[in-house]
Amino acid sequence: MCADCLRTEAEDGRRGRGGGWWRVVPWAAAMQWVWAGVVLWGLFYGVTWLLARLPAEVHEGFIWGAS
Repeated sequence: MCADCLRTEAEDGRRGRGGGWWRVVPWAAAMQWVWAGVVLWGLFYGVTWLLARLPAEVHEGFIWGAS
């Protein structure tokens, strides 16, 4: 890349042209939020599913020697 082309690219970047990939693909930023929501929901669902299937003795403290 010649010096003139490099200068033009640098000026375009300072003027706000170009930007990040989220400006090029606007739906990608929204999809990241959707994906993060799905992952967090899955983690919380998985933990609560696991806790609900533990035996009652665990919740009452009998397994830990408090009998």
